[in-house]
Amino acid sequence: FPSHDSNHELSTGANHGTGVGGIIAAAANNGKGIHGIAYEATISGDNSISHCRDSTTISKWVSVLSNPRSKIWNGSFGTNTTATTYSSAIDGYDILSWTMENAAKDYGTLFFKAAGNEGYPYKEGDANRDPFARGTYNFIIGALNGLGKPASYTNPGSNLLVSAYGGSDVSNRPGITTLDLNQKYTTSFNGTSAATPQVAGV
Repeated sequence: FPSHDSNHELSTGANHGTGVGGIIAAAANNGKGIHGIAYEATISGDNSISHCRDSTTISKWVSVLSNPRSKIWNGSFGTNTTATTYSSAIDGYDILSWTMENAAKDYGTLFFKAAGNEGYPYKEGDANRDPFARGTYNFIIGALNGLGKPASYTNPGSNLLVSAYGGSDVSNRPGITTLDLNQKYTTSFNGTSAATPQVAGV
């Protein structure tokens, strides 16, 4: 996980990225812990949210998304149109969608993105409200509970492609077993962020 962030923005996000990365590509056949779905894959991480705080950082993310070496892209972040964190980057959504479209056409890049965990009871709980989830070349992934039904937290939306297991609740077990920081493991990694890397890994 990236540990050299000058703004220390990864202090809370690194653990999340490590869980996602473990589901996709944890090493196999080593007698330790778990193995990832695509356990021979080469992966890298990026703090996407830090690139969307204002329009001046959009160019950084454009360079990340358009890297021809990145064939599969997994996104575990999101916002709806009412979120203030991304308010200054609204104009950047079109730029990012254009970048994804070109990467898909030029390099065959596939983009998988978590639908979000706001859930059915809330007006924000619709994946269509997320500007990052409306791109033509994005595959939006929902979450299932242990019974194979839509999890209570998963965002619905006409843009969802498929769902995968994400744990029965976003804050309680049972969850998905994956890597944790400091060479440890967790059995409570939940949400659409746990479901999306399963699809990306496949």
